[in-house]
Amino acid sequence: AGQPDIEEALHLLTQGKTVLAEDIFERIALEERQKGQNSQLKEAIALRHIGSLAFLHDTQKALEVYQRSTELDPDNMNGWNQLGHLYQRTGELVNAEQAYLRILDLVGADR
Repeated sequence: AGQPDIEEALHLLTQGKTVLAEDIFERIALEERQKGQNSQLKEAIALRHIGSLAFLHDTQKALEVYQRSTELDPDNMNGWNQLGHLYQRTGELVNAEQAYLRILDLVGADR
């Protein structure tokens, strides 16, 4: 078997195997981080998947991975939206507002 990929992890999610899928996403993120700048978007995708899994059971972990994903892929509105929700959940309302305002900036840039 080759190296795990996002498709494999997504397939595991459809089978309810969230722990295995999260492990694959974490390994992908680590591998991509080690590859450097060219892999930032792929790392950000893997981090967003980790964040969506952690969102349900580990707010701090979800917050950390969404923060990192928005650093790597600052134009991804979903990352900013989830980060805003997490800041709101933790009572960091100023940071939540900044995350949501970033989405408005991105929407304005698309017009």
